[in-house]
Amino acid sequence: MVATCSKLAEAIARIDALVEALKSGKLLGTAAAPAPAVAPTSSVPAAPSRPAAAPKPAAPPAAQPAAAAAPKQAKKEKAKASKPAAAAAPAAEEDAFAKAHLAVARVTSVSDHPSGSEKLWLCKIDIGGGQERQVVAGLRQHISREELTGRLVAVVLNLKPAKLAGELSEAMILAADHAPEGGDVLVRVLSVPEGCSPGDAIYLEGGSPGADFPKECKSKFWKEIVSGLAVAGAKPQYRGTTLVASSGPLTVAADMPDGAGIH
Repeated sequence: MVATCSKLAEAIARIDALVEALKSGKLLGTAAAPAPAVAPTSSVPAAPSRPAAAPKPAAPPAAQPAAAAAPKQAKKEKAKASKPAAAAAPAAEEDAFAKAHLAVARVTSVSDHPSGSEKLWLCKIDIGGGQERQVVAGLRQHISREELTGRLVAVVLNLKPAKLAGELSEAMILAADHAPEGGDVLVRVLSVPEGCSPGDAIYLEGGSPGADFPKECKSKFWKEIVSGLAVAGAKPQYRGTTLVASSGPLTVAADMPDGAGIH
């Protein structure tokens, strides 16, 4: 019994020693760890640090299509506003009529056609400016030599010259004609107002004399013009507009009915 108590006391003493060892850290050998050694500073100087790059400026936002188009549109509108208003385009019929050079001329001589034709007169006309032209006119059965000689007439000066029965015709004398049913053809030369002179322009009432005629009025244009020429109220008209010269309107004999053609 005494031995057992002695062993128990010895065990308790060992437990106490173990507890003390645990408290002091000796049992685990956990002495306070030395502070970590600091690496010695290198003797080579450190490379200088590069300055931080300046931030790039932000790119401007892309222009929107509408915003870009607006200034251009404004410029176009400004340019249009700065231009003088264009003259109104002439009507289609005025365009065709403007291609024919109509003028006043004086018949200086009338003779028989060398071919012996009973329908043709061979005429000389003064067209002004000291110029003279030859005209073969199919008027022999409708107007006498005496009535035609010295008369002021309306002529077309820029039709293509053509030979009629072998003689060159360089102009056309304008006349109105009408073929009544069952009767003889009625032909009347257009009358020019007093005060006109050879070379005076013939143009449409309300307009102005032409200044730049083509060298030749093509046949297709002349046919178009002829289709619009007619008599109305004893006056020659082109699509309802009277032909005039510097001294007033041209006229036709009173016996020529309205609607009669002119060529």
